[in-house]
Amino acid sequence: MMFGNPEDFAIEVESDATDASPASTVWGHMRIWCRGVSFGDFKERHCGLSGTHQALVRLSATLHELISKEFPGLDDSGVWHFLDQKLYRDDERTLSEVDRDAREYSRFDFLTNWGESFDDYKGFVFCRDDGVHAVVMGPGAYELRCVRVSQHGFRSAVAGFDAWCLEVEAERGRR
Repeated sequence: MMFGNPEDFAIEVESDATDASPASTVWGHMRIWCRGVSFGDFKERHCGLSGTHQALVRLSATLHELISKEFPGLDDSGVWHFLDQKLYRDDERTLSEVDRDAREYSRFDFLTNWGESFDDYKGFVFCRDDGVHAVVMGPGAYELRCVRVSQHGFRSAVAGFDAWCLEVEAERGRR
C-alpha cells in the first residue's frame, strides 16, 4: 500500500502478519519516500511497525513545534550536525545539560531507532516556511540526504498510514 505521493511524501507499507505473529504490534515492512528518495529497507520482512506508526503520528500532530531559534542561520546539513551533536555526541556537557538537550531536541528525531526497516539510519525532521525538511544519513556510504516535503503531503500520508495501522490492529483483534 502507498499512502501519499512519493514525489512529495509517502509511506509504502505491506502487512506481513501471520496467525503466529504477536498481537502486540502491526507486523510488516515499509519505507518512506521524500521527493522520490526512499528511506528504509523494504526487503526487511516481519518488522514491528507500531513504533514507527506512533512516531509519525506524533510528528504529524506537532509539525508546528518542529522549529528552533538555533536553525535560521543553518543550512540543512548544519541542522543535522547541530542536532547530532546535541543528541548523540559525547562531549564536555554535564549530565543535566545532556538531559536538557534531550528534552529540547528529541522532538526532531526522524527514523533513528524506529525499527528494523530503518536500521543504520539517523535522521532529523524540522520545519521552515517552505515545508518539512528531512535530513537523513545512512545506511552504507553514510551520505547526508536533505529533502523538503510539504506539510500537507506529510500529514496526508501519515493520516492514511494511521488509518491502515488501526484497521490492521482491529482486524487482528477480531481473529
